This record gives sequence, C-alpha cells and structure tokens, in this order.
Amino acid sequence: MATFEEILTRFEITRADVTSWIEEGLIEPKGEADAYDFDETDTARIGLIVELRRDLEIDDSAIPVVLSLLDQLHAARAALKRIAAAIADLPPDIREQLTAVLGEHASHDAD
Repeated sequence: MATFEEILTRFEITRADVTSWIEEGLIEPKGEADAYDFDETDTARIGLIVELRRDLEIDDSAIPVVLSLLDQLHAARAALKRIAAAIADLPPDIREQLTAVLGEHASHDAD
C-alpha cells in the first residue's frame, strides 16, 4: 500500500491530478479522502495514466477510453486463459475434435 504523498512523489504528479482520477473512477483507492491507501493495482494504473499522458501524449479526455479498452483486453485475455485451461482438462479425443473444429473456423476467418 502507498499513501497519497508517496504516490505524488513517486510519479511526480499533483494532488489535483490524482483527485480527478479518483473522481472519474479511473482509480479506486481504499480509505477516506484525507487518508487514501493505494494498492498495487491503483499504483500500476496511476503509472499507466502517467505514461499515457507524458510519454504517449494522450489527451486527458481520451485516457478513460484508452483505459476502458485496456480493461476489456485484459478481461478477454483472462477469459481466454480460462477457456484454454478448460480445454486442457478435456479428454484427449474431445480436445482433438475441438482443435480440429477451431482450425476449420480459423481458416474460414482468413477468407
């Protein structure tokens, strides 16, 4: 967990920046406004926001859209991992059938 002051120092950002990200729902620290605690997820997300703003020069109004798309991508990857694990648990003959069907669909998608 990181404190508000630790976040401000680490990322060289202003209290107003962080407060606006909290108000927009881009980060969700624990605690009250005068004593927020930022977990690893919040800290990583703040780092991403800072990178989007500084390094990629993405406009503040576009950041929620970019974060939403990244969240959707992350959720899709997690779902695919669950599907892959479920497939791995299938009996070998069914797994082979499924692999063949998926291969057929992939070749149709390429057309």
